[in-house]
Amino acid sequence: MRVFKFGPDAAITCEAEEALTAGQTVMVGSEPGKVKVATAGKVYFGVAATDVGVGEPVTVHRQGILRMVAGAAVTVGSVVKTGAGGKVVPGTGLAEAGAVGIALDKAAKDSDAITVDVRN
Repeated sequence: MRVFKFGPDAAITCEAEEALTAGQTVMVGSEPGKVKVATAGKVYFGVAATDVGVGEPVTVHRQGILRMVAGAAVTVGSVVKTGAGGKVVPGTGLAEAGAVGIALDKAAKDSDAITVDVRN
């Protein structure tokens, strides 16, 4: 057995189980070492760093100040959570299922880029 130790803000390399876009939230895939687009309101694993195709390696950031993709309008200082397609949407609190972090700027609409203080 091999044991891996990562710091809480470590970038981890995984294999994409499906096509991923930079800034999408991802969740643990169906096999060890694989990730897929996070499901709305579910526990997420981290944030994809780059666009990748199926079977390609992807860096997953677990924590930090990251650029993400909004799935709806978001206000500065609000909590965001996982939404459809791995995008972030307004949440109600950091204890909520799927909570990702705090929005550090605003998004006017779906697919806008937004900066988030990701707390995993």
